[in-house]
Amino acid sequence: MKTITLRTCENIQEAYILKGKLENEGVKSFIKNENFSYIKPNPNNVYAYGPQLVINEKDFKRAKEILGEKSQEEREVKVCPRCGSTNIGLGKNRNIVLRFILVLLSILILIPIRRRTPKVYCRECKTEIS
Repeated sequence: MKTITLRTCENIQEAYILKGKLENEGVKSFIKNENFSYIKPNPNNVYAYGPQLVINEKDFKRAKEILGEKSQEEREVKVCPRCGSTNIGLGKNRNIVLRFILVLLSILILIPIRRRTPKVYCRECKTEIS
């Protein structure tokens, strides 16, 4: 039988919880890279080598349903209201002049710059989408 990696988890506890959910529904699974996650911790799954939940390829669709994951086709596609493009992404403010002024002011006034969360914007027309 051919196997497929269903998900790479952040830690071993999350992997075992997902494995338990699948096995309660009758889907056989196992965890790959289990001991490696103890040797080299992977905070926030930065390196993408954490414990991997592996299942049979024939059970892939059912496992996705059990875990409540949507396929690429089922996910909502965002569209830019200005140009109609679907090329949408996350990013920070691209205005270099404004960032330079903020950094200069924060140095002069001795106030630290707060971290801003990335915003959704259109990569075609550079419009910020709320």
